Amino acid sequence: MKAPCRVRFVLAAAALALLLGCGGGGIEHWIAPIDPGDLIDLDWYYGSVALNPDTFAGSITANQPSQDESDAKALQVCGGGPCMIVLRFAGHGVCGASARATNWKYGVSTGSTRDDAMAKARDQCQANGGLNCEPGLAACND
Repeated sequence: MKAPCRVRFVLAAAALALLLGCGGGGIEHWIAPIDPGDLIDLDWYYGSVALNPDTFAGSITANQPSQDESDAKALQVCGGGPCMIVLRFAGHGVCGASARATNWKYGVSTGSTRDDAMAKARDQCQANGGLNCEPGLAACND
């Protein structure tokens, strides 16, 4: 009985992978080199959460064109000085959030929705020993 076309294709692909893995020629002979410039996705977005551990002031950015720009903007809005980046997030539809406690503990997290990120940040705040953790800042990349 003859195998269906799809099965023959899968078997041929498996044989090729086995051949390449056993010294039948490096994969570089089968795939053209990739220019790193081709990997830039101009629609990729970045976000950052900055926090000042002395004053608990914070800031959040989203939809920035690079992680460096996102970090710089978050630090600037936070007030500079001892502000530090405590969370970075990237990608379409990715959200970041923070939560703060009355005893100077905090939590940060990412999620697929604003509410999801906020709930995870609150959970992390509590896991860090936070008392009365309350949602803080939250933002999502488009």
